Amino acid sequence: MWKNTRRWHWWLSILIGAQVLIWSLSGAYMVLTDIHFIRGQHLTKPLSPIELTPKHIGYGFQQVFTDYPEATDVQLNLTTQPPQIQFNTGQQIINVSIIDGKVLPRLTAEDISALAHAHYAEKASIKNIQLLEQAPSEISARHAPIWQVTFNDTANTTFYFNEETHQLVIKRHDFWRVFDFLWRLHIMDYWQGENIHTPWLTATSIFTLFMSLLGLLLIYPWLRHSFFSLKTIKRK
Repeated sequence: MWKNTRRWHWWLSILIGAQVLIWSLSGAYMVLTDIHFIRGQHLTKPLSPIELTPKHIGYGFQQVFTDYPEATDVQLNLTTQPPQIQFNTGQQIINVSIIDGKVLPRLTAEDISALAHAHYAEKASIKNIQLLEQAPSEISARHAPIWQVTFNDTANTTFYFNEETHQLVIKRHDFWRVFDFLWRLHIMDYWQGENIHTPWLTATSIFTLFMSLLGLLLIYPWLRHSFFSLKTIKRK
């Protein structure tokens, strides 16, 4: 029986040993790295609101509901130039200046560049900026179209700005990309990295549990031998 147990334990170790090692290494990386750092919270700084006086405001919320009775999600943004009111008409998101009520045009690459530098907490030039009609694999497809801004720093920091709302929605950098890669290996979802109930993970977990139980079973003869050896020594 012990011979068969050792054989099964050996084959299971060969079969799933690599994945167990991957679990250990990926788990160590995820535990030892600060999640706030991975999320890029150190990469941004708060924007200072523009100081306004009532005489500067020529267009307010009341005018918005008068001109756009279907408007929803109305919000004021004082960190942009010019300050603006943003709302959803059901068909599109509109930004109007609170100075004169004019509808603001879509942001250009130059506008996004200035906005990215305003958010960026470090000092680095922009390496690449582009408007993407399809979201890259490192962000959800629901965010497209989206502006992608990549900085020329050691971690290849990338900011993603919503094309309509102009909001910074996602931050990515190389340490996050390593985290994401290891996460996919950890949960054995090598494509989307979201499904923690893959058949691969379920099967490997069951085999690992079975291997661990066999290993515990193999300890019994050693413990039994050690116990009797100790008992014999005490008698002498």
